[in-house]
Amino acid sequence: MNIAVCDNDERFIMKVRQIIAQNYPLTCFHSAQELLESYQAGKRFDLLILNVIIGQSSGITIAKIIRKMDKQVMLVFIADDETLINQTLEVKPERYLLKDSDDDILCQTIRRCYRHYRDECRALIFTVRNSRGEKEHLALTLAEILYFESANRLLMIYTKAGQVYATEAKISALSALLHDKGFCSCHRSYLVNLAYVQAVSAGGVTIRSSAEQEPILLPLARSKKVQVLNDFIAYKTNEPC
Repeated sequence: MNIAVCDNDERFIMKVRQIIAQNYPLTCFHSAQELLESYQAGKRFDLLILNVIIGQSSGITIAKIIRKMDKQVMLVFIADDETLINQTLEVKPERYLLKDSDDDILCQTIRRCYRHYRDECRALIFTVRNSRGEKEHLALTLAEILYFESANRLLMIYTKAGQVYATEAKISALSALLHDKGFCSCHRSYLVNLAYVQAVSAGGVTIRSSAEQEPILLPLARSKKVQVLNDFIAYKTNEPC
C-alpha cells in the first residue's frame, strides 16, 4: 500500500514517517502544489493523509481535485480542530483526525485502511466472453474473487456471488501480482483468496464465502503446504503498523 502525506508542518510529517515508514512506501509533500504536480504527472497513491489547511491552500479543495483524477484513493484528513469536518464529507474520507491525537489512533486508522486496500480497494480488469460470445472487459475487486483455477488453457475466475468467468490469462503471472495482496498459490492450478480460507490441512484448503454457503475444498500441493500455512497464519494474525 503506497501512502502519501501532505502537510507544511515538518514535525507532523516526521511523526507520520516514524509511525509507518518501516511498513509502507511513504512519499512526503510539503505543499499542495507538489502533491498536485505529482498527480498530474501520473503518480497515484492508495492512501493520502493531508491537512485540511496546507499553508495558504485548502486541503479539502486539493482533495476534490484529486478525487476527480483518482476515485479509489483513500483519504484521511488531519486538522487542529473539528471546524471543517462537515466540509470534508463530499470527498468521502476514511477518517478526520485531530493533529494532537495519540499515535495509536493514527496507526489504527492506517491499519483499517490497509485492510480495505488489501480486501476491496483495487480492481482487476479481465477480458472475458459474454453469453453472445463477444469479448467484454470485466472489473472485479479482490474482495469479489474467491479463487482462480487454471483449466484447459483458460483461467477460471470463481466469485463470491457464485459466478464463474473464463479468461485467457496465466495463473503464474497472476500469482506473482497478487501474492502481497492476500492471495496464495495452494496448487499449480489454483490461486486462492486468503480472506475466505477457513482451514488448511493435509486434505486441502477449505474456503467459504459466507455462513450460508457450503464450504469448498481446494487441493493443496504437498510442496506448497508449509508456504500456504505460513501465508494463512500471517494473513489472519499479522497486519503492518
